[in-house]
Amino acid sequence: MLSEVYSSLRPLFILSSMTGLFFFKIDYKTSSIVTSIWNKITILATFIIYIIGCWFYLKSELISKLFSTKLSKISSNILIGIDCAFIIVAMMWTLIKRGKILQMLIKLSEIDDNLCEAGLKINYKSLKNKLIALIGFILLFLISQVGITMVISIHLMKFQLIGVIICIYNYLIFIIGIVLVSQYAVYMYNIGTRFEMMNLCIENSLRNTPKTHLKIAECVNIYNSIYGLPMMGTFAIFLIWYIIASSKLVLAPEINMFSTIALTFNISTTAIALCFTIFAAEKILIAKQKSIHLLYSKLDKEPGKSDKIINLIMQIRHTNVGFSCKFFEFNWSLMFKFASACVMYLVILIQFEGGM
Repeated sequence: MLSEVYSSLRPLFILSSMTGLFFFKIDYKTSSIVTSIWNKITILATFIIYIIGCWFYLKSELISKLFSTKLSKISSNILIGIDCAFIIVAMMWTLIKRGKILQMLIKLSEIDDNLCEAGLKINYKSLKNKLIALIGFILLFLISQVGITMVISIHLMKFQLIGVIICIYNYLIFIIGIVLVSQYAVYMYNIGTRFEMMNLCIENSLRNTPKTHLKIAECVNIYNSIYGLPMMGTFAIFLIWYIIASSKLVLAPEINMFSTIALTFNISTTAIALCFTIFAAEKILIAKQKSIHLLYSKLDKEPGKSDKIINLIMQIRHTNVGFSCKFFEFNWSLMFKFASACVMYLVILIQFEGGM
């Protein structure tokens, strides 16, 4: 089962390895990690790029000398440097936790074994096809953002070397953030698929269900420990960056209207994409977990099963499969308000230019 689970997630692993976030292959005979030379070169090159970016933006005064405006000094110099520093932390974190990624894949394969014993089989081909479609959408989204970034570079930076460097680092940081969010969403979807299969198990019989549920809970906890810090940190930095960048646009009369529209569109589309991706995955998983609770509650009414079902419900209640829902819901509210604010800024700027 491990080889099939790995194969169904392979498109995501290929995308992740290109950004230095996933650095190994699996030896199925020994269930161990194998790191190729290409993976080592990729991670080393990525580290060097972001270390240079971190040093350049946090230590060098080159940007503040070339650009005297508050927009470039605050947004570009300090925040991009912090972005680069956090990307290094996120990459180091996932490198340290790579053994847990393998552990999580093994848990998923064990869950699938239990489901097979109960007469249910996961369609790995369908999972892989859906993942390929998601990767295709992500690549199209990234290509569109490259176009917008180049528009900003042409009209805002006038092809100055420092401006091109700013755009490149913004784009690289954006890619890392999108890949982190994609990994988070894909694993949520895969775990949610196992929840859905468990619903069928519960409807048919109780065989293997408690054991499978506990393994899913363990898988979720491992998964949270791997991606919780880098994903939430990247999400927070995106939020800070976009709020400051968009608010400074209103106060920067030297920036022309065309560049303002392009940058505002870039900000709002990215914020909305991040918001909807995680929000949808989060809500799907929570809904599937609630459906399991309801099914157990219905089974509790059947004669002769009350003691067994009560024990199962207690096991479910004591497993942590919540994904910090309250914290996420707070972020959703904030992100939607910010996306609305971006649109409001754009409308105000257009009206202001019309009045001029």
